[in-house]
Amino acid sequence: MDEIMIEENLKMIFGCLNQAMSLANKQEFDKSMATFDKADELLKDLDVGDYGTEVKAMLLEGRSSALRELGKEEESIQLCLKAVAVRRTVKIDNKFRQNTSDLALATVLVRLGRIEEAVAVADGCLDVSGYSNDFQAAVHLAELATIVYSADLPNNYNKTKKRLQKARTLLLPHASNAGDYLLDIQHTLGKISYEYEQNKNSALFELEKGWSLVEKLGILNFAYQRVLQIAVYASDVADASNQKADYWKWRKRYNEVFGVHISKGDADFDMFKNYLDSNMNSFLGLSELDDSVTIERVLLSVIFMRNSTDKYIDYAHAQWFAGCVLAEKDKSREGTRKSIRLIKSALQAIKEEKGEVPKGMAAVGKGYIASYHFNREEYDLAAEWYQDAKKDLQTTNSTIRARNEKRFADSLAECLKRM
Repeated sequence: MDEIMIEENLKMIFGCLNQAMSLANKQEFDKSMATFDKADELLKDLDVGDYGTEVKAMLLEGRSSALRELGKEEESIQLCLKAVAVRRTVKIDNKFRQNTSDLALATVLVRLGRIEEAVAVADGCLDVSGYSNDFQAAVHLAELATIVYSADLPNNYNKTKKRLQKARTLLLPHASNAGDYLLDIQHTLGKISYEYEQNKNSALFELEKGWSLVEKLGILNFAYQRVLQIAVYASDVADASNQKADYWKWRKRYNEVFGVHISKGDADFDMFKNYLDSNMNSFLGLSELDDSVTIERVLLSVIFMRNSTDKYIDYAHAQWFAGCVLAEKDKSREGTRKSIRLIKSALQAIKEEKGEVPKGMAAVGKGYIASYHFNREEYDLAAEWYQDAKKDLQTTNSTIRARNEKRFADSLAECLKRM
């Protein structure tokens, strides 16, 4: 078979492999298996030594993954074992191709739970000096660390750290095309510093490096799960270390991830829900709004929750928060009226909730309504709302109570003075 025919055959096989995996991801397993069968038939004609061996291993690994998705674990394991046997026969002079095959072998061994064997194979893939470019070398080192060595991080964290540091050095000049890899690296380095070296400051330093990259390239240039991973882990480290300033800094960054996607228009239910829950908790705890909170975003949240959930309480929470934001950020006549309408509507549902936080939300909401009437010189109504707000404060948590109790008492006294 000449080189042109080999190339065409390979293209068709890889096309089938990609299509089969895509079908498996869509849960179309019958079509997926039929496509794997087609690839196997094409492979019979690929009688070209190492190429044929590599492709055979890829098809076994792909079919194994599809069977696992289908729930056929035993059949999947059997194909993994066959793939291991095939991979062990691959011997190629090209260092990049050999390392690629060995990394695939180590990955399958991890899947089988044979971690020591996987690490031994990975140790033989460290020479990347013969690669044609730094990007390929860095990706291989990063995958060795995150897939193989990290499978048993307590025993391999030093190896993992060294590989990731080398990968980072090689990737930084290509940061615009390697952002997700770099965020994974910074997250893992932070984890190693905190969990295995017991160095919380080093951990936050590594995670801060990751966020600097996010700020440089922009949140939308990364997979949002990876950005969240950095922000959530850093806030957890700061919280566990009682570094409150760092904790709130990272919580605000976490909120901004969702806010940016809401503004772009590609946020799903979970993004809206997390944006609202996180910002409401921050607002109740700090009595201030961070930069991720805009009138546009909270009003979009109200519309989305009204149209996308059967849980009326989620809609009510969106209304409550939007009302509070409008009260803080839009002092116009119409903005103020809309704020009070939203809060009053939300309170109809929130008052049925149990727990300290709903009571706190009710108290804060009633405080805004009372302030609205006070500004209209309707002091009797304002006094009633402040009294109700004070009652709710008695059954909320100490943080919300401490931030509002004196203010409500002083405002009520002023109302009574003017009545």
